[in-house]
Amino acid sequence: MTNNRRVYLLLFITVIYALTAYFSNGYHHPDEHYQIIEFAGLKAGWNDWVDMAWEYDAQIRPVLQPMIAFVVIELMSFVGTTDPFILAMCLRFLTAFFALFSICFFVRSFLPAIDKRYHTAYVILSFLLWFLPFVNVRFSSESWAGLTLMLSVALVYKSGLKDTFFRYIGIGILMGMSFEFRFQMALAIIGVLLWMIIVRKSNIRQLAGIFIGGLFVLVFCTLLDSWYYGEFVFTPYKYFEYNIVQDVASIFGISPWYYYFERILNAPTLIIGFIILCALIIVLVLDSKNLILWTIIPFLVIQSFIPHKELRFLFPIVNFTPFILVLAYQSISPKLKGQSVKTITHFLLLALMIINSIGLIMMTFKPAGNGKAQMARYIREHYPEGVTVCCLISNGPFSEGWGKGLTARFYIDKNIDLINISHVRDNKVLKNKDLIYVLPKGLYFEREYCERIGYSVRYQSIPRWIEMMNALYRVYYDDALLILYSESDEK
Repeated sequence: MTNNRRVYLLLFITVIYALTAYFSNGYHHPDEHYQIIEFAGLKAGWNDWVDMAWEYDAQIRPVLQPMIAFVVIELMSFVGTTDPFILAMCLRFLTAFFALFSICFFVRSFLPAIDKRYHTAYVILSFLLWFLPFVNVRFSSESWAGLTLMLSVALVYKSGLKDTFFRYIGIGILMGMSFEFRFQMALAIIGVLLWMIIVRKSNIRQLAGIFIGGLFVLVFCTLLDSWYYGEFVFTPYKYFEYNIVQDVASIFGISPWYYYFERILNAPTLIIGFIILCALIIVLVLDSKNLILWTIIPFLVIQSFIPHKELRFLFPIVNFTPFILVLAYQSISPKLKGQSVKTITHFLLLALMIINSIGLIMMTFKPAGNGKAQMARYIREHYPEGVTVCCLISNGPFSEGWGKGLTARFYIDKNIDLINISHVRDNKVLKNKDLIYVLPKGLYFEREYCERIGYSVRYQSIPRWIEMMNALYRVYYDDALLILYSESDEK
């Protein structure tokens, strides 16, 4: 690749990540908001402990990332930026820049393992596999844990760096941060350390450096957690006690042991997922001593035995996917002989390029999750003088869950009043020009009743063109997107 092409490609990648960070308004999963931004809000002053998620009372959430959010929000507020949607966007841009740096460093570190013929494909896939930009702009524990792990793995593998004690302290610091962002990363970190001991035959000095760096982070974060909670607390132990020993996490659902393998097959679209699984098997058979395998296999296998599973738990290792794909292809490409085999291969690659390009476009402009925060932003911008938002119990643009639920204090404007109801027909304030209804798409009877009493659709949280494309990519649950109803005579 020439220097000019490299510059143009880098600019294109940067634009894609910037656009994704801009349009990916909101959060993919409630934990991304309620366990980070709202935790920061406890110190910033916009909420109180009674509004916090149960993890606060259990003291199982490490506060390194919430404190990063707190610092960014305070700095932006100091220069006069107080709009919550702009503040959240700044956190996504920070994540995007961190991701671009981390992926660049990782790609350069592992480039010698890739045949020169596939360098361009490796670089493009590493940044632009259709779901990666969306994951890599999330200010979530999964994304930050994955990026810091990726940097540490790259530092372990990268040749040409001086083999100094401080290099391994740096690796330990990155591993410690990955662990503090998400405790499950201990599984991947153990895999890396085992590779260093068994495959590379690392010496005691190198391992001691990693231990010192990791211990420094652990001590620092324990002091930070204790300051935040107001008493001494060791959050990794608390987390293990609640979610593993007491199995509290299973309250939120359990899945069979093969759940992650099924999601790897289906979530990226069936054809891409099938190729990812095949690539993983090929590398496992032909290159069993590969560092990336030793990183992700313990993570996958051990988590498969934990009852509570979610797709987002795989986000910390998704950035290793392009390397596995390209490595597998270059391993079997010499065996792809014959005109018919080459024709089928080229046709398959063309189909993959089309699927990836369409998916990339969709994810670049899609709001996060089911668009709750996007709906909240629309309300803030179109009702500046205030409005009463009527939604089903704790299931609206500013809330999460049923029953008591959680309220997104970060996004609520002082001019917005919230009314929670069980059914639209039960609401006593039916005809009011300052009243709007926000309902999930799947509640057809409630929506029909709204229309019968003179309300009409004004906005939906996910654009219709993305809703159509979701039939193939299935990145959110269609019935969960939100629809705003207001009186028909509104401007």
